[in-house]
Amino acid sequence: MNTFKTLKAAGFVLSGLIFVSASASGQTNHPLGVRVMTASYQNYPDSISLTGEIAAQHTLTLAFRISGKVTERLVEVGQHVESGTLLAKLDANIQNADLVAALAALDAAQAQLDQATAELNRSKELLDKGFTTRALFDRAEAAAILAQGAFNLAEAQVELAQDNLSFANLFAPTSGTITASHPEVGQIAQIAQPMFTLAENGKRDAVFDVQETVFFEQPDDFSIDISLLEQPEISVECTLREVSPIIDPNTGTVRVRCGMNNPPASFTLGAIVRGTAHLGRETVIVLPWNALASEGGVPAVWIYNPESGTVSKREIEVERYENSSIVLRNGMEEGDIVVIDGTKFLHEGMPVLPLAEGFE
Repeated sequence: MNTFKTLKAAGFVLSGLIFVSASASGQTNHPLGVRVMTASYQNYPDSISLTGEIAAQHTLTLAFRISGKVTERLVEVGQHVESGTLLAKLDANIQNADLVAALAALDAAQAQLDQATAELNRSKELLDKGFTTRALFDRAEAAAILAQGAFNLAEAQVELAQDNLSFANLFAPTSGTITASHPEVGQIAQIAQPMFTLAENGKRDAVFDVQETVFFEQPDDFSIDISLLEQPEISVECTLREVSPIIDPNTGTVRVRCGMNNPPASFTLGAIVRGTAHLGRETVIVLPWNALASEGGVPAVWIYNPESGTVSKREIEVERYENSSIVLRNGMEEGDIVVIDGTKFLHEGMPVLPLAEGFE
């Protein structure tokens, strides 16, 4: 009892281990009690779990093919539309005027063509009877060719004006769901300015933002399970379909899309899902989170030397961080004794007393 009071006065008790206080010079009067474990390679299940969302496998960005003032917006975000549904309209007064002018020009070209054709027919009859010259016939023939060209041009102008008039209405090219809507009534829409985003009906993808290191030296046939975050009992398998070649400069991640075959109806657009990739098994060293320290911002651990009874800090390379453990890539060998509890009180060359060993 007197011994415990003496230790309590000199230090304190934490997690069942007695830690002795340091002197003013930073050196302990007695070895510090710590928990340790012996590092060993183990057959560790290699898997990665991330959250993502459900997205359409094919998405279209819809825009007007002409400029104009938006007069109507007929759909909203989240609305399902069928192929050919009218989505928005532009003011078509200018296009109507262009069509009227083109039709008038076509009528004039038709009259000129009729006149030139009649003149060519008369010149041919007179030439056959010897009542005119070849030069006059050639001029009549050239006039008819020019009139035919003017008529063809006027026809093309009418078709162009009709197309421009139809472009004042924006239609859905296929069935799907509106996932983004940008036009506002009264705004001036420019050619090819995005107005709507349409997620096509049909196949769905699970989309994730993944650290690029995940793809280093991985098997080509690993499987991925997708489950709803709120209903983990509902899950489907999916296959890796697309990996973006571009790395996000802000997060250092790449966009990954996994295709799903016949997903349940509950896998709606925008639903939050968890994807778990099973990459097989690998032989690695696994340590608990408590063992992790830092050396100038670099991950490190405290290694116990049983011969001297002291600890020293060693830098390590972490393969990945799990919920309660870290998987090492490099920096430790089989048989190294690492401190897994009490690391916050350690300094280089400090004597310690291993009180327990194991990783629970």
